[in-house]
Amino acid sequence: MGKVKNKDDVIQYTFRLNLTKEDHLEVHQTLQSLNKGVHKSQNNFIIDSVLRNIRNYTRDELLSDAAREQKDNEGFISKKDLEDIEKRVTDKVMKEVVTLLCSSLVGRTASSTILHTADREDRPDNEVCAEDDEVLSSLSNVWS
Repeated sequence: MGKVKNKDDVIQYTFRLNLTKEDHLEVHQTLQSLNKGVHKSQNNFIIDSVLRNIRNYTRDELLSDAAREQKDNEGFISKKDLEDIEKRVTDKVMKEVVTLLCSSLVGRTASSTILHTADREDRPDNEVCAEDDEVLSSLSNVWS
């Protein structure tokens, strides 16, 4: 067991026993005559008793709906879950990139096809226009 590092590491619970009730009286008498050789303290005995009782119930029987929901939402993410998330994000990003490229290309080709058709007919086949180089350069930057 570790030592208490600061006062926030300790929570104190208080419970009340009514000695006119038989069960309460039995708890009181047991705590008063507790064998310190078996149990270090009343505190350890109570913790062990509560833990044994907790283990006798299922989670649904023991926890409230809000506590059960919080317990379901906390924890570590598994490697498989992380891989699934990564795949979904990658797929979405790739679809978005393709959509943007297609819309960009469609927008450019619609306007530039009309404007450059006359220029291309006047040039020889092996000559490359500077504007074509800019388009290819920007696309290669986006793809890399």
